[in-house]
Amino acid sequence: MRAVLIAMLMTSCWQGAPPAAPIAPTAPAVTVTPGPQPHVRLASLFHGDHADDFDNQSFEGWPEYAYANLPAISADGSLVAVVEERDGWGHRPVPGIRILAVRGGTHAWFPLVPPGKRPDSQADEAALHSTFVSLVSAANRELAKRRWLPLETPPVATVDELATDRVVTWPIGTHRLVSHKANRDEPQPPTRIAVLDRTGAEVVTISDTATRWSLPATCNLTSWKLVGVRDAPGIALFQLELGMGGHNCDGVVQPHDWRLVAF
Repeated sequence: MRAVLIAMLMTSCWQGAPPAAPIAPTAPAVTVTPGPQPHVRLASLFHGDHADDFDNQSFEGWPEYAYANLPAISADGSLVAVVEERDGWGHRPVPGIRILAVRGGTHAWFPLVPPGKRPDSQADEAALHSTFVSLVSAANRELAKRRWLPLETPPVATVDELATDRVVTWPIGTHRLVSHKANRDEPQPPTRIAVLDRTGAEVVTISDTATRWSLPATCNLTSWKLVGVRDAPGIALFQLELGMGGHNCDGVVQPHDWRLVAF
């Protein structure tokens, strides 16, 4: 009888408190460090204490903006965010943030000044303060939707002056970006762009840049420059801009012109 009672007690204890399951090892947490978040802010509403400041060609009555961590490429490599500044002479009257699609075209455009006539006085500019803030907020909300990686300042290039060609090479991590200019004329775009991997093999070749990257002829000569690069995701950002001239000699708006080379 005593043995039966002990067996019943042991069975009761087993049913009430089953043995604990073994503790599975905890996997170490993976930390993802985002790139610096690009953003824009309203730096100053007024440019001085004198009414003459509103005739200054550099500002023409609009506020100043400050930009951080731009240009940048989205972590998935599909978009590039750039700053478009005003030039103060009417060629490029609207500053803003443009988000370019790497596959071509504009993904989004966020002007930082409202359409219409520029402010003629500090009172006019002050009345638009809430509008400026709203435009800045719209740009920052779009930038905050995704993770960005800043583009790096282009490294120092190696320039080879050959008899019939001018070759410029930029090292970009494990790649090299090479441009060729048959006419050796600096303001003109290259005649050929190539990206080489570490073995020297060309992974990207653009052979018609002389026509695809040209802008309509104006009284201001155009120039081109490499603005930013990144090895992963692989991107090179070029900008065609106004070169010699320095003033709006023809009264024609000449918008920013961007070129992306992805690899």
